[in-house]
Amino acid sequence: MTKQEKLFRAIGFVGDDLITRADQPVEKQKPNLVWVKWAALAACCVLVIGLASRLPLWNMKSDSTPDTATMTMETAAAETPTADAPEETMEEAIAEEAPAEEDAKAGESGVGSRGETAANDSVDAALEQELLHTTLGPVKLGMPQEDVLALLGEPKEKSDEFFVCTDKGDYRYVTWRYNFTNDPNYISDVKLSFTDAGDGFVVDEIMTFGTSDWALPTGIQNGSSAEDVLAAYPDAQADYDESDGSLRYVELTAGHVRLSIRVENGSVQNITLGRYYEEPNWLEEPSEEPAYSFASADITMYRKDASGWRSQTFTDKNAKRIEVICGIEDLVPIDTLPEPAYYLDFQNGTVVMLGEDLISGAVYTCEDLDAFRAAMDKGEDPTPYLTLLEQAKFPYGTDDVIRELTAAE
Repeated sequence: MTKQEKLFRAIGFVGDDLITRADQPVEKQKPNLVWVKWAALAACCVLVIGLASRLPLWNMKSDSTPDTATMTMETAAAETPTADAPEETMEEAIAEEAPAEEDAKAGESGVGSRGETAANDSVDAALEQELLHTTLGPVKLGMPQEDVLALLGEPKEKSDEFFVCTDKGDYRYVTWRYNFTNDPNYISDVKLSFTDAGDGFVVDEIMTFGTSDWALPTGIQNGSSAEDVLAAYPDAQADYDESDGSLRYVELTAGHVRLSIRVENGSVQNITLGRYYEEPNWLEEPSEEPAYSFASADITMYRKDASGWRSQTFTDKNAKRIEVICGIEDLVPIDTLPEPAYYLDFQNGTVVMLGEDLISGAVYTCEDLDAFRAAMDKGEDPTPYLTLLEQAKFPYGTDDVIRELTAAE
């Protein structure tokens, strides 16, 4: 089919309404001259800007090949942004520029640089050594406990020694308290904390209280004024009360060593110097599986009477009451084993014996529960089938629970 035939065929499908509307006169609209004027001005501006941006390219000429001096249509088309290309949003631009700005600021401030870190480390090391050799009264950190005893005599109070497992080995701790000024408002005016990290006890921390006259090498001691403290330690970190602006404390810290001077009502109330040892990481002692367990939902109690052993069974809530009261706190060891009056079979290999007071007794394990129960049924002594673990006094209230349960039965 020729183009002419296609044209005539297409005209045949045009509706009569369209033909009628085509015959009607068209109203001419006056052009908006203002719009035309501004559109022409805008077009001129675009043309001028476009020509200006291309001038450098037009000025580029090559002595060897004239083709490179002329901007081809393909090059111009490639450099002209298309309407389909998405524009960069403001948020994306900020997100891309922010890391660069932060890096620039970090570079300008020197934060995180090796040079500053190394400088701080050297300053801290020097201050750390200064604090480690600072005396508070006649004592300094690291002084052996024997030397302290020879210098100060027996303390007013000594704490019990205790040790902990750490990532640096076993550490032992003890505290001594002195009251040289006999200040009645304080238990002590000096507290010395000792630590044994494997080489014997040494002074790990020194604290003064109340009217203690132990002074630092700068002359600062309890009772010194806030002004004297600031003058003696101008480079220390100072903290002030937000409500009235009064000095609360000044502090020098280098690594794990710290000198803290607490001020109240304008005068020094407490000085703390320590610690000699860097605080180690405490390790949790491996938990040992208990040799017995009071957890059971079915407990049989045997009570001694004239005919032998009378049994009662407790389940659910009543069994839970026995479990809770027996395990509510650690058992207290006792020296004398009472005469058996009750046996509790927890059905899990644990057997508890109680005396007449229902407090004193013992904990056993039983590997042959059938033999144990047979002995109880026959009124015989069950101890040949029991292994003693602990003679103990059971928690307060055990007697009340047992009596209530037996009375209810």
